[in-house]
Amino acid sequence: AEMLTNQLSETDTGMSTSASQDKVPTHPLADAAPQVDGPGSDGERSLLSLDTEALLHILTFLPLSSIAAASACCRELRHIANDPVLWQALRVSFWSMPEHQLVSDAKADFVRRCQQYISMAKERRFQVSDDSETGPYVNASRHTAGSGVLLQTVEYTGGGGDSLGHSTVGCVCLSAPAVNWPGGGVQVQYFEICVRSAGEQGFIAIGWCRDSYPRRNRQPGWEAHTYGYHGDDGRAYRDSGFGKPFGPTFTTGQVVGTGLVFPRVNKGEKHARIFYTLDGELVGWAFPRVPAAQLLRPAIGLHSAGERVDAVLGGDAASLLDASPELKPKPFVFDIGAFIRSLENPAAATQQAESPENGKNCMGLPEIEADEREDEEDSVPEALQLIWLRIQAEDDESEATLDELRRFAQHGTGARLHPSWGVETVQQLAPDMLRHLCTLILQHMVHPGLQ
Repeated sequence: AEMLTNQLSETDTGMSTSASQDKVPTHPLADAAPQVDGPGSDGERSLLSLDTEALLHILTFLPLSSIAAASACCRELRHIANDPVLWQALRVSFWSMPEHQLVSDAKADFVRRCQQYISMAKERRFQVSDDSETGPYVNASRHTAGSGVLLQTVEYTGGGGDSLGHSTVGCVCLSAPAVNWPGGGVQVQYFEICVRSAGEQGFIAIGWCRDSYPRRNRQPGWEAHTYGYHGDDGRAYRDSGFGKPFGPTFTTGQVVGTGLVFPRVNKGEKHARIFYTLDGELVGWAFPRVPAAQLLRPAIGLHSAGERVDAVLGGDAASLLDASPELKPKPFVFDIGAFIRSLENPAAATQQAESPENGKNCMGLPEIEADEREDEEDSVPEALQLIWLRIQAEDDESEATLDELRRFAQHGTGARLHPSWGVETVQQLAPDMLRHLCTLILQHMVHPGLQ
């Protein structure tokens, strides 16, 4: 980091060759030039005999550490290494900045983005709440380096019986708001977890919450202003203990990531969005309309004995110095740089997963704009809207629909029904009675919205 800041952001001081011959490190660019006999030549030609445009082109292929070293070889290379054309080209190739976007000091902007990359992980860490309501059930280690990234291990400290409680979750969130990925023209915050052990139950969640939430010892997604993708059932949870079907389950050895994409106001976008990835592939957009996104922080929830994950927020300085336009910084399994480039495509940027939130509220309730939802506790979670759609589709008696309704009914009533229903379990209910029960549960959960 010091090498990057001191050497790359240093202005040309016109250092004399004689004063620095014994102090300046030699770089292959200085003495690796071939010896060529040609017309008008006395035998030797150096790399410096190439014109400025050719040298600039060569430098655009080098790792950052090599560019810094080349600039220390001699005054000529130092002058070329400070050329704004070089750093504008590196901004485009290295950080995927739009080619038409010019800045007054391309080199300073490039260095700033490098420092932003380093600060993604170096200055952020997951922390355990010191004032949790039911006691801490999680431990978060300090940063450790590995393969060019900074890791932080988070593990559940509760016992086997603690997974049965609703307020015995080990939940952690970031100590400060996440840092945006430094490349591209879209603001995106992203992090990943590698599941080292799924423990007894695999009750692992990854998502977003506000900084005060972990003290409640609840999973991300279970309560207002929280969002989570849960490994045991593959569901996406938002503001509710009942999640919507979303993606595959995940377990030991898999890498799960999540990103928060902020709206581009200049493009007419109004809402932030949350997406998830699994083993380097995009799972989808779980939450296409996210209010007050600036208040959210990365969160991890663990809820059964033996669960342990490694969280990755970004890369380290050493890996950045070894990076080049051909081998861009890639601290994550998912190629976040390529994903952001795809978002800059207008067609891709507007493509979202089908969801009741994309249009009129499917339960017939007054639609609330995202900027009005910041402290709105009565907005109906999308998972419940989807249940309402299934209730209304009375002609649909497919096994998938009935299974989802049974799951919801069991979530709301428990294992056994009251004797007044005439049967003992939800599984024994006829489809019309099952829909009636689900309606009653919804009325209880979102009252007075369905009155």
